[in-house]
Amino acid sequence: MLAAGVLLTTPLAVLALGRIFAHDRVIGFVQANSFTFWAYLPAYFVAAIALAARRWMLAVVAAAIVACHLVWVLPDYRGADPIPAEAAGAPHLRLFTANLYLDNHELGPIIEEIRQADPDLLLLQEFSVRAQRAIEGAGVVDSLPYRVIDTSSGIFGTAIYSRFPLSEGGTWREGHTPMTRATVNVQGRRLRVYNVHTSAPSTPDGFKHWNDDLRALVAAADTEPGTLMLAGDFNANQHHRWYERLKDVPLDECHEARGRGNATTWPNNTNHLPGIRLDHVFVSRGAVCLSIREGRGKGSDHKPVIAEIALLE
Repeated sequence: MLAAGVLLTTPLAVLALGRIFAHDRVIGFVQANSFTFWAYLPAYFVAAIALAARRWMLAVVAAAIVACHLVWVLPDYRGADPIPAEAAGAPHLRLFTANLYLDNHELGPIIEEIRQADPDLLLLQEFSVRAQRAIEGAGVVDSLPYRVIDTSSGIFGTAIYSRFPLSEGGTWREGHTPMTRATVNVQGRRLRVYNVHTSAPSTPDGFKHWNDDLRALVAAADTEPGTLMLAGDFNANQHHRWYERLKDVPLDECHEARGRGNATTWPNNTNHLPGIRLDHVFVSRGAVCLSIREGRGKGSDHKPVIAEIALLE
């Protein structure tokens, strides 16, 4: 039993120390940190068995790992932030953001979800010519006449559809991966929107591109004047350092703001990995999230995210 406990706790201790002293500095830490909620659960079992068996050194190591885990995951269970009173009378915007999954050949269910949600602002990732034909052919975006579309970037194609006028729109290329952005004019209030889809840190090149993309997003968020929204598939979650950098800008993450930090959006029943949250809506202090939920996303490996945003300035 002691040997099994050591075999379980040693890699977890290395992973915890890596997070503390070299957060996301190597690809293995990035991938493991994605699953922080799940990865450290064996330490609870080892701590209990070691205490019962009076294996004090093993118990101390396992308990230290448990303590780190609690520090990292308990913030996901805090309550919602208060909504300012002025949000009730402010202009509202309903956002629907979804990674369509490039190889999804059954777009009908997601198109129906968009129709039911009736968004004011639609952000789509992994957007192809085929997806554009299907969505526009179904008439689901007839009420969203303002558009910024990039179907030339393969898996990184993105699209913005809006009920409200758009300006300063186009494809943004400051990081490695192209993304679309535009300014939405909502009843006289301007919201700068970035439709996010970063590279995935699944290969050494992807890891480098992931860092390039998120570094560029942080820099853009730091310098954009006025009210800002970053939304889409970040390929990062609350256990990654770039997520914390975005919050430090400062930006509010809508799942956290509404007390839903433990929500999951990926892999949406497409493989046997446990659920994590890779899809986010970040807003600056000129906006407040009133509600946020996940859709079904049938046919995609991501769940859509639907949020109600009030623009305070």
